[in-house]
Amino acid sequence: MRDGQKVRLRGKGQTGPGGSSDLIVTVHVRPDPVFTREGDDLTVHVPVTVEEAALGAVITAPAPGGKIVKLRLKAGQEPGTRMRVKGRGVTTKKHTGNLYVIPQVQVPSELSEEAVEALRRFTELAHQPDVRADLLREAGV
Repeated sequence: MRDGQKVRLRGKGQTGPGGSSDLIVTVHVRPDPVFTREGDDLTVHVPVTVEEAALGAVITAPAPGGKIVKLRLKAGQEPGTRMRVKGRGVTTKKHTGNLYVIPQVQVPSELSEEAVEALRRFTELAHQPDVRADLLREAGV
């Protein structure tokens, strides 16, 4: 059921001279703490480590009904990329929606001096171009 959907219960309303009327019930769906819904599709944001995002990994994500799905996160996959799990969304009379898993990179809030040095060394070795250059060029800056 969708939030705001109305259900008609025939003959379950007030009784009057013409018999019982219909009762109209408006459904309000409580938001889920894990999944967001758009139509029959569900979306879940899954935290991943910097290492998993950079090197790739098999990650687990919650699915409806208390189940778990496993997905392969590609090395260097762009953060926020939607990964589709076909047929694991909301089931209706007509069809079943999809589950979309969106990996969210969790950057550590605290790093040891050794970890900071390792990241600096990684930056030197990666030879990554200016990641904001295209954005700034498009903005005319």
